[in-house]
Amino acid sequence: MDPRSAGRAILRDVGVGAIERSSSLLRLLAAAFGREEPSRLRLAVREIGLGPDIDPGRVRVLARELAAWDSVRKPPDQLAEVLRLTTTGDAEPVWLSALSGLGQQAGRQLERLWQFERPPEPVRETIRTLDVGGVPGAV
Repeated sequence: MDPRSAGRAILRDVGVGAIERSSSLLRLLAAAFGREEPSRLRLAVREIGLGPDIDPGRVRVLARELAAWDSVRKPPDQLAEVLRLTTTGDAEPVWLSALSGLGQQAGRQLERLWQFERPPEPVRETIRTLDVGGVPGAV
């Protein structure tokens, strides 16, 4: 049995309720299956946030991706407006400030964006590889 199939068998045995009560399982599932199943990634971000121990450099990468996504929208800066952010010129520092050091609150911010519009693959992949909530090397 390949590792993904084995993982899915374990998930069936554990059950949804146990998964939703375990931040470690949520993080692991987001990292392992978030690319193919964005709903797992969204759940982990909403429930756990980015985690207090996330490397600031990685949050900076996420801010850059969010700024890039927002800049190509018509009209630009519409996503920033969803979070009531004011951007003028370089939007990356504004996004960085909106997410840095917020832990679970950053997840709520990202959930608001996700409710407005599903993030494109580069943003989702950046979130997935952030070690959502602090599972180093889980991806």
